[in-house]
Amino acid sequence: MASDEEPVELRKAVHTFCDATLFREWVDACQIPVPSSIPRTEADFERLRELTAPRDEAWKRLIADFRRRIAASEIVLEGFQVRPVLLHTRSQFPTAWEPLLQFEWERNAVFIRRAEFVGVTVRRRIAKVVQPSLSSLPSQDGAAETEAVPRRRGRENFAPLIEADLKAHWDEIQAKTNRASTGEPLWSELARTVHKHLVRQHSRRDGSKVPHEQTIRKHLPKIYRRLLSDKPAQK
Repeated sequence: MASDEEPVELRKAVHTFCDATLFREWVDACQIPVPSSIPRTEADFERLRELTAPRDEAWKRLIADFRRRIAASEIVLEGFQVRPVLLHTRSQFPTAWEPLLQFEWERNAVFIRRAEFVGVTVRRRIAKVVQPSLSSLPSQDGAAETEAVPRRRGRENFAPLIEADLKAHWDEIQAKTNRASTGEPLWSELARTVHKHLVRQHSRRDGSKVPHEQTIRKHLPKIYRRLLSDKPAQK
């Protein structure tokens, strides 16, 4: 279990913070064998629904417990907003948002209305604070009114933005990489491409700060290789 001071990625939060019995029920339900063949008849579909129903119900109970802990201020979600406005300050989600949060577990991303947050982490709340009301929800065309999370002075953390762009164009990047003799992307070329994507997606008119091409080039290899270990290259 993580300590109060150590946040975990969204994808690991259910295991870390939810009721252990509920998590074990879901794990056990996932062990029920499911046919690998494609169902072709109504009877096949009905059988498949019967086999997956325990897993689906266990997952619903687990996520309900996760949401309850958010609403009760037991745990706190934080992330970087990348849409519709690009922000570089890590933001804390008010508990009033809980009913509208949409989770993308594998990407460590959360959506609420038109706002997208990446690099989402979860931690236990150390001290209870007064939470904003539903009026703090993201507007249809602006930044979300989240609680700013204190961060050390220093350089901006652009890694989540670079990672999000790599994931969005992963297949295209791999296609080019497979044609390269080095077996890895041409870092300068890839940095230039990522920079163009970010400039196109996040206009400077909204006050956002897009990382310089040289900054992207510096961080690309480490981020790319980490993503590659999670998502193998195409053959």
